[in-house]
Amino acid sequence: MGFEIAAIAKTKKHFIAELEKLDPSPAKPHFMLKGKELQAKIKQYGIGKLKPKSMLIDDLQKVLSIDKTAVQAVEETLWRKLQ
Repeated sequence: MGFEIAAIAKTKKHFIAELEKLDPSPAKPHFMLKGKELQAKIKQYGIGKLKPKSMLIDDLQKVLSIDKTAVQAVEETLWRKLQ
C-alpha cells in the first residue's frame, strides 16, 4: 500500500452529506446538484470548503493506520524469510 495524503478540501460527497443534514427534503435531490447549482446551495447554507479539524484528524488516523498495517505485513514477511 502506498502513502496517501489527506486532503484539506471537502469533496462533493462531503458537501452533499452536509446539505442532507441542513435540508433533509429538498425539491431536487442533493446528489443531482452540480456546478453552479451546487455552489449556490453551498453558499446559501454557508458551508465551508475546507474540512474541519475533526475530519482532518480522522483522515490522518486512517492513513497512519494503513501505513502501520503495511509496515507490520512487511516485517512479518521479512521475519518469516529470515527463519
